[in-house]
Amino acid sequence: MRIVFLSGDFKYHQALEAKENKLSLIDIGHFESERYFPECLALYLKNFSITSYNVKFEKSV
Repeated sequence: MRIVFLSGDFKYHQALEAKENKLSLIDIGHFESERYFPECLALYLKNFSITSYNVKFEKSV
């Protein structure tokens, strides 16, 4: 089994450290991670016998 870390906010030195430790990273971009990824993940998780929640946060003014 391989573990993959997915984020929209990896820093350069974090990526280098992960590479040195043979860890897999997927950096999808900050905007994309907040705007599109939650809906895609919720749809994908429906294929498994687990519960997922689609929570949307609104910015306070």
